[in-house]
Amino acid sequence: MELATEFIGFAGLSHHRAFPDEVEIGWRLALPAWGHGYATEAALACRDLAFDVLGLRRIISVTTAANQRSWRVMEKLGMSVWRDDVPFEQWRLRVYALQRPLPRST
Repeated sequence: MELATEFIGFAGLSHHRAFPDEVEIGWRLALPAWGHGYATEAALACRDLAFDVLGLRRIISVTTAANQRSWRVMEKLGMSVWRDDVPFEQWRLRVYALQRPLPRST
């Protein structure tokens, strides 16, 4: 039996050129993979890795001002707008951020 495999995209942590001192969650998916929850699922895993394993204090996610699909994913991660309408090369960027939650007191 031959399995069909197709690359649908990627997600991960990196440093965006516009914000080199910040760690960004980013994703890029092929159009046929849109609308299935893959970006959210992958980004949640990256968020948890950033906070729970790497111990980061803050993460960001960067998109263009018009990319409402990515805004929704960022909001599902618990992120909120940190900076808006940031000029970068030929784009206007919207940047979301999320601070690591404080530990619960017992």
